Amino acid sequence: MIRILHAADLHLDSPFEGLPEEKAALRRQLRSLRPERETIARESSLICERLLGWPAYRQATCLAAYMAMGHEADVTPLLHYALAQHKKLLLPRIADGEMRFYRVTDLDTLVAGTFGIREPAQDAPEAALEEAQLILTPLEAVDGRGCRLGKGGGYYDRALRTRKGVALGVALCYQVVERVPTTDWDEPLDGWVTAREIHILTKAR
Repeated sequence: MIRILHAADLHLDSPFEGLPEEKAALRRQLRSLRPERETIARESSLICERLLGWPAYRQATCLAAYMAMGHEADVTPLLHYALAQHKKLLLPRIADGEMRFYRVTDLDTLVAGTFGIREPAQDAPEAALEEAQLILTPLEAVDGRGCRLGKGGGYYDRALRTRKGVALGVALCYQVVERVPTTDWDEPLDGWVTAREIHILTKAR
């Protein structure tokens, strides 16, 4: 497990004051542990296989997911399967400072958008995240409470508050950590998936 720096380690007066620094410190630690592309590809493939065999995925008629960038676990093969299985697929786009979800029927129609991430085109129909029974989210880290570390924009924290389905973080093995620094407005996940396991928290909806 990664040791997490706390406010006292950073010589700050309060946990609230130190929280951004704690998160930044954790991100730096994780960057130093990023595996080679071959490892990311191998773990991503195992994650997709694990999800394909999971009853919650098989039963879902609507799936919300993401397009991976950089060092994130890549679930693109799973999305192709989902479309071939006639599941409704929702992908995010940042619009007016908020993350919104849009229906996608063909991954070839995606365009380069914010931060260079492939996203739905402008003419894609908007959809409510509440429709999705399963929501796959990218992350920088996740801990045993389901607390998620993202890139710092808060987009997923705000979007996930309206969910009705299960929010599952998609993690490479090194991204499961002892503790993620959080505040009251950070939205926890219902579980996570790695190449080794699918872990659902008992409090999950």
